Amino acid sequence: MNSVWTLVLAGGDGTRLAPITRRSDGEVVPKQFCRLTGRRSLLEQTLDRADRLSGRSRTVTVVTAKHAHWWRDQLKGRALDRIVVQEQNRGTAAGVLLPIAHIAKHDPNARIIILPSDHHFADEDSFVGSIRKGIEASQGDPEHVLLLGIVPDTPESDYGWIVPAGPCQDGPAPVARFVEKPSRPEALQLMAEGGLWSPFVLMGKASTLRDLFALSAPRLLEGVAKNWTTIRTVR
Repeated sequence: MNSVWTLVLAGGDGTRLAPITRRSDGEVVPKQFCRLTGRRSLLEQTLDRADRLSGRSRTVTVVTAKHAHWWRDQLKGRALDRIVVQEQNRGTAAGVLLPIAHIAKHDPNARIIILPSDHHFADEDSFVGSIRKGIEASQGDPEHVLLLGIVPDTPESDYGWIVPAGPCQDGPAPVARFVEKPSRPEALQLMAEGGLWSPFVLMGKASTLRDLFALSAPRLLEGVAKNWTTIRTVR
């Protein structure tokens, strides 16, 4: 059986919430390192979630070098070879592909759950349970990537949306289209069409995810492949 790994994305700069996460000295703290909902930061909450899904030994976190003074304490006790460090934030695609390459080097047959680290869920059990169902469903369809969607309760215009091509009640459905940050009227229409919020939680085989990069970002894949065995981890 393929091993389940979790990839935690923690390299973003958190600019959208900068007015909320700016310190008194003017420095902006990326939101994943902030304790906005209690004693644990959003990153720490995500790591707890990841450990439940795949275990600590198969949880890999991608971070950015310039954020080290925030993430070193919050990742304390984690295996150093499970922390992938980007020299700079090069966007989501690079932040996903680098640790996928790192995981694939350890386990070529890995099945990977991708978790952003800037989410809070009031009902952790339900959220984790939905991801587990997704993993089970994806095992029967290894050549596709499964994307989790959240049933919206408001026409949110700051989120990405997924429009399924059919009903999702009985299992996964194909995606008809994606809509990024729609206007409020567009969001109302998306709700009427059965659209879902996208938390950017994906799951699939490492090789399948890599194949998607070959189709959509071949130059990025080529650049990472050249350094496949020299991806930087914490030392």
